[in-house]
Order: sequence, then structure tokens, then C-alpha cells
Amino acid sequence: MPRLITDALKQELLAPRTGEVILQFATISHVDLTDPIRVVSDIKNYVLGTDPFIGCPFKIALVSDGERPPRAVVSIQNADRRVGEVVCSITTPPRFKLQLLSSLDFDLTVDPRVELSPPATVEYEADFLFLREIKVDAITIEAELTTNVFTAEPWPVVRATKDKLPGLFR
Repeated sequence: MPRLITDALKQELLAPRTGEVILQFATISHVDLTDPIRVVSDIKNYVLGTDPFIGCPFKIALVSDGERPPRAVVSIQNADRRVGEVVCSITTPPRFKLQLLSSLDFDLTVDPRVELSPPATVEYEADFLFLREIKVDAITIEAELTTNVFTAEPWPVVRATKDKLPGLFR
């Protein structure tokens, strides 16, 4: 099912010139993390709702929609080595949430930048994604974004094997 992109965002993206910047807000969460890692694709820090987002330039393509499971690649600068160390220490895939918002919804004269009239309009959102195939070096953290592919899971979960159900096997 395709994600909805608002008409206002489409017009802004297709305009030859604009004073608006589309900001990417990413949240990385996991049960092993005490606090989620929140970054925004700007050099300045932001506050969205009550959540602080650290200014950290990163690249991401919008998540694919179609017959195949959603997929994208994200590249975040490893400006603070602790982020890379934390992501590498997690044994199961962390959850990734992406939100696109307009810079016009924020007061750009203060630091950290805050919403002008909460809540800011979320132009695009991709949630329930997971970071897989994580590669960390001194400069960047790169990962593949995917969803849980339930068609690849074994079904039924409990298999009728000789060890579990010996009465079925004679």
C-alpha cells in the first residue's frame, strides 16, 4: 500500500524555487536502549513535540512501495562515535521511524529550533522499519531499512517433528 504524500508537499517538491526545506527526522529505538536515538537532517538541533533531535546530516531514499517489501538505504554521519558503538552492540535489529516535515513549521531563529504552532504537519511517515545489514566505520553508519517479511517466516511456527510429537512417527 503506498504511503500518502500530501498535495502541498508534491507542489513544493516540484516547484522550481522554494523557501521551504524538507527536514528528515529519524528515530532509532530498541529495547536495549535507555533512550531512542533521534537525529534530524540539519546541522542545528530541533525539538519536535517534547523530543529533542540532534542535528546530524544523513542521506536516505524514500522507502519503496510496490509488490516487494518496503526497502531503503540510510547513511548517517558517525559524528559521535557513541552512536556507532551503540548500534553495533545491539544484537537484534533496531526499529527505525522516518518523518518528513517542513522547515516552515519551525522557528529558525532559536537554538534548538522549536515548532511554531504544535503540532507540526508530518508530510510523510514511514514507521515499523528495521535497520539490517549495519556497517559502521569512522565516518558513516550505513544500514538497509526493511520491514519484517512475514512471508519468509516458517509456518506453522511449531513443526511436527519426531522429537516433539513422537506419536505421529512410527
